Amino acid sequence: MMLVANDSVSLFAIAVIFWAYAEIHYRFRFVPSRYYLPLPEVVADVPWRIEPGQAVPVLLLIKDAHRFPIHLQRVDVHLRGGAGPERHETFAFNQAIETHWWHRVLWLRRHADDAGLREITVHIHLRRGQTDYHFINDNYRILPPRPFEVYFATEPLPRLPDFYTGDLHTHSSYTEDQVEFGAPPRAMVPLARAAGFHFFAITDHSYDLDDEPANYLKNDPDLRKWRAFQTEVAGLNEASSFVVLAGEEVSCGNVRQRNVHFLVLNHRRFVPGAGDSAEKWLRTTPDLSIEQILQRTEPQALYFAAHPGAVPPLLEKRLLGRGVWEPADVQHAGLHGLQIWNGDPQDFERAERLWIESLLRGQRLRVIAGSDAHGNFGCYRQIQMPHLKMRQESRFHVFGAHRTLVWLPHGLSRESLLRALAVGQASLSEGPVCALFAHAPGTAGVAMGGELATDRGYLQVTAVSSEEFGGLARVRVFRGRIGNEREEVFLDVGLQGESAYDLMVPIETRQAVYYRAEVISRFSDGRRLRGLSNPIWHRPRGSS
Repeated sequence: MMLVANDSVSLFAIAVIFWAYAEIHYRFRFVPSRYYLPLPEVVADVPWRIEPGQAVPVLLLIKDAHRFPIHLQRVDVHLRGGAGPERHETFAFNQAIETHWWHRVLWLRRHADDAGLREITVHIHLRRGQTDYHFINDNYRILPPRPFEVYFATEPLPRLPDFYTGDLHTHSSYTEDQVEFGAPPRAMVPLARAAGFHFFAITDHSYDLDDEPANYLKNDPDLRKWRAFQTEVAGLNEASSFVVLAGEEVSCGNVRQRNVHFLVLNHRRFVPGAGDSAEKWLRTTPDLSIEQILQRTEPQALYFAAHPGAVPPLLEKRLLGRGVWEPADVQHAGLHGLQIWNGDPQDFERAERLWIESLLRGQRLRVIAGSDAHGNFGCYRQIQMPHLKMRQESRFHVFGAHRTLVWLPHGLSRESLLRALAVGQASLSEGPVCALFAHAPGTAGVAMGGELATDRGYLQVTAVSSEEFGGLARVRVFRGRIGNEREEVFLDVGLQGESAYDLMVPIETRQAVYYRAEVISRFSDGRRLRGLSNPIWHRPRGSS
C-alpha cells in the first residue's frame, strides 16, 4: 500500500522540523520525493561514546520490510582513525526480512589500544528482487555517507559518588508517524549502557501512542499501542538492573490555548493530546490544558515542562497552533519542574531564565535534562524540507548529550529514581558535573532539592570532570533571596584544569534564600561545557 497524503495529515509534514530517523515512504499527492525508495528504511546507529572496557554496540534497524521485503546478506563494520588499530568485522546474515520492525545489535570487539575519537562506518549489503544494494550507515540517498565519530573513553562518564546518570527525554519506535520514528526500546538499553548510562525515560508523543499499531494515520480507541508500550517497558525493568521509565510527551494547552509539550512520567492512565498532531484539518485546539492535566494528577507520576525555552517556527505556530511555556504556565500546583536542557543553546538560555525567575518568586521548581533523541545515538538525520532536503548532525538531540545525574545513596531502582526526581536530588550536565549538599550541627545533611531550616550551616560544593569533557575552569554558587529580581554570586572560584573540586563554605541567613551551583570546564582550544545543580533552600529556624 502506498501512503499518500491527504490535506489534514500533510500539515504535520509541512510544518515540523524533525530530528529523528526519517520516514521515507510517506508522500504528498502529486509531489515527487527526493528521498523516497521502494525499499525499507535501513538505519545503522552507534553510541557517540563508549565507556572503558565496553564492546561497541552497533544497531541495525530495518523498518517497513513488510511492504518492501528484502534479503539481508551481510554487514561489514569498519573502525579506523585515532588511537588503535584499523580493523573491520563482518556479520553474515543471509536472511529474508519481511516484518514491519526488525533490528539486531551487533557487537564490535574493543581493542586494548582503542582510545579517543575514532571513526566507524557500517556497510550494509542486501538484495531486493534481483537487485543488490550497498548502503553506508543508512539508505537516505540525499545524505552523503559520513562516518560515526565515536569517543573511546579511558575514564568513566563524570559523576560523583552515589550519583546515577540518565536521559529523561527520549523517543522510541512507539513514536512513529508520517515523518519520523525512533529505536525499539529493547535496542536502546544496550546502547545506553555501553555509553555509560544507568537509566532513561521514554517519552513518546501522545498523538503517536493512541494510533493503531499498524496504521499511524488512524486512532485506536482501545489504545493497544500505548498498552504494548507499558508492557514492554515493564519487561525491560524486570530483565536487568537498568531502569527505564515509561512516560509521554503530551501535547496540551498553555494559558493562551496554544499547544505546548509536557513530560508526564510514570502515569498509569493514558493522557490524550493531539492538538498539534495535524490529524484533523485545521483542528489545533488542545485536548487538555496544563491546568487540567495537573488537576487529575496521580500521586506516583511526575510532571515536567518539556523544553520550555523552545520557540516554535512560524509554520508550526500557524499550521499546528504551537506556542511557548508562559510564566503563568509554570505556576500551577503539582508541576514538579522544567526540562530546561534539550539541545539548542538558545532554548536553554530562555528556559534557564524562566526557571530562575520562578525561583526568585518563591516557587520550588526542580530541573532535569534530556536529549529529545528519536533513536539517534551517534548522529541525527534531520528532514529540513519535506521530500527535498535533509541534513545530519553529530551532537544536538543525540542520546545523552544533555543528561540528568540523580543522587541515590541507597542504590538505583525505579522507585528510588522516581522519589529522587520528585524532590530534585539531581544535577544536569553536558560534560562536567557539580552538586550541592548542606550541613548543620544536630541536623541530617540536606541534598539538592531539600531545605536547611537553621540560621547557620555549611554548604558543600563538589565538581568533577575528565579529559573527555575538559578540565575544570570555574565553579560558581548563586544565592537567590526570595522576592528579589536577581540572584547574587555567592562564590566564584577560578580553577586551572583540575579534575575534581570540593569545598565547605559557611552560610548564614535571616530570610528565605536558595543556593544553586554551576561548573564550567574548558578545553585547550577554548571550548567550554557546563553543568549545574538543583537548588538547596535555606530559611531561618522557626520561620514559615
